[in-house]
Amino acid sequence: MNQSIPRAARVSTRQLDEYSALYRMFDVQGNGRLNRQQTDEALQVLGLGLSRQDRQKLLDAVDTAGDISQSAFIDWLCQRSDFDLDRELRQLFSLLDTSGDGLVSCDEMLTLARCLDPDLNETALDVLIRSQDTDGDGMVSFDDFMAMQHSTGHLQLTIAGIRRFRKLLGRYALAARIPRIALVEVDSDLGAGRAGASGGIDLLRESTLQRALASRRTALRGRQQGRDSTTPHARNIDAISTLLEQTSALVCETLQQHEFPVVLAGDHSSAAGTIAGIAKAFPDKRLGVVWIDAHADIHSPHTSLSGNMHGMPIAIAGRFDNDANAVNSLDAVTLAHWEACKALGRQGKANLDLHDLVYVSVRDTEPAEDAAIAQFSIPIFRTSDIRRLGPEAVAQACLDHLCDADILYVSFDVDSMDAAICMGTGTPVAGGITADEAARINRRLVSDPRVVCWEICEINPELDLRNSTGQVSLMVYEQTLDALQTRLATTAAIHAQGDDSFDE
Repeated sequence: MNQSIPRAARVSTRQLDEYSALYRMFDVQGNGRLNRQQTDEALQVLGLGLSRQDRQKLLDAVDTAGDISQSAFIDWLCQRSDFDLDRELRQLFSLLDTSGDGLVSCDEMLTLARCLDPDLNETALDVLIRSQDTDGDGMVSFDDFMAMQHSTGHLQLTIAGIRRFRKLLGRYALAARIPRIALVEVDSDLGAGRAGASGGIDLLRESTLQRALASRRTALRGRQQGRDSTTPHARNIDAISTLLEQTSALVCETLQQHEFPVVLAGDHSSAAGTIAGIAKAFPDKRLGVVWIDAHADIHSPHTSLSGNMHGMPIAIAGRFDNDANAVNSLDAVTLAHWEACKALGRQGKANLDLHDLVYVSVRDTEPAEDAAIAQFSIPIFRTSDIRRLGPEAVAQACLDHLCDADILYVSFDVDSMDAAICMGTGTPVAGGITADEAARINRRLVSDPRVVCWEICEINPELDLRNSTGQVSLMVYEQTLDALQTRLATTAAIHAQGDDSFDE
């Protein structure tokens, strides 16, 4: 590392490496300088939680040539008020300390360390953590934890790693405070082109919050172990078909128990299972779908060029092969699994009439998808429409278009947001909406009493080097749940009387 880079107190070499990598992502010319435009982009990405004083300090670091050097940028990062490692760790510790007594068990502390860095030597860490338990009661304090971090390189945690974990903890803590919310996790990246979309959800499996919220959530897993070439036109379809069946059953069960499923998904292929579960729970109700995404996801194995099934959930839900635009001939195995996927949910008919679908922010489509969109006259509200009309007006237009639907499902793919603020997803696309626009659209949509399920997906922490996607996604998540909480509170009396839907 360049030794000229200034070091703030208690900033580890590992953190400085992280900050250097962050700088290089903004330094697109690779000349070790950020111009004013690049500095503005950095402020946009890092802006959540950034104080006015810290923002001004970065602008003050601009030299006479109008640039910011790497050393000046990293020095600013080290001194940012919201990059205080001790404060970040204390907030993280308090989330684990559910009893509020200032103590966390050794086992939970080991889980925390393992989650923040899966490559840590678990045996050595276990010995280290338990060595701090001087009275043998199996508990450690925050001061003990801080001492452990500074006594070994294994626990030199980074801000990004801590915040990724805090993001997950915050999701569960927030949902736990809202009656009638059930978190349904679909921890899978099987349908994505790049592994990692499932990463992070399973980090809480053994934590205190898992036990505290066991009655409020369920979890499914499906991980890529390598590229599946046996069914190239629908990769991993054998495992995905099973995952969709399980997802359908869990969503259906949640709705039948009069709870609102908030689905935390890895890649978007699982949405076909979510829709099947909704249709199965409400077999006689007309379902409308608002799909907030950069992609139309209406390919089938007959039309897909990549074979990635996160591009096929809408076609599964609509039992739509798009034969007129087929480019692939399917083998018997692929075809059998594809038919099984389409058969989930309602007996003998599609779970979704594709005329009851609305797209928001879709901007990256292929010819076969364009033909399907035209065939079913599916409206697309583009980013330009959102800027012209406003997020709330576009959300209302979606609801108005689906006025004949009895129930609604809203699926929010984080890649609907612009690639500049949403790199931590497998398929970032320029020209998307801002985090504020995404939050406002989702807030308005879930306020409609017909919405029975909301989903967020495609956050890939392995690609989220800036931690920008995690921050903006959590903001959208929190604001959406706030709106949902307000809505559910106003209808609690009706539901207490045994109403079997989410209608007012």
